[in-house]
Amino acid sequence: MANDAALRSALVWLAVVMAVVALGTHSFKKIIVTYMVGMLGIAGILLPDWDFFDRDFSRWTAPVSGEERASMAAAQRSGLSR
Repeated sequence: MANDAALRSALVWLAVVMAVVALGTHSFKKIIVTYMVGMLGIAGILLPDWDFFDRDFSRWTAPVSGEERASMAAAQRSGLSR
């Protein structure tokens, strides 16, 4: 993952939400469900290699080449997106 700060922030917010659920419901089952849904959400949004998936669908079976990765990084730095 490229942005570890986003992951840390998401995990802290998940802990806060779990604490609120714990204090509000006093239900261990709801705390666990909140944790699992939160982790699935974090994994689905933050963890995928979006450089890999931000290509034409037909190219998903091939690895990202060095030139593609460099061009994607340059586009992100300049503020351009596909």
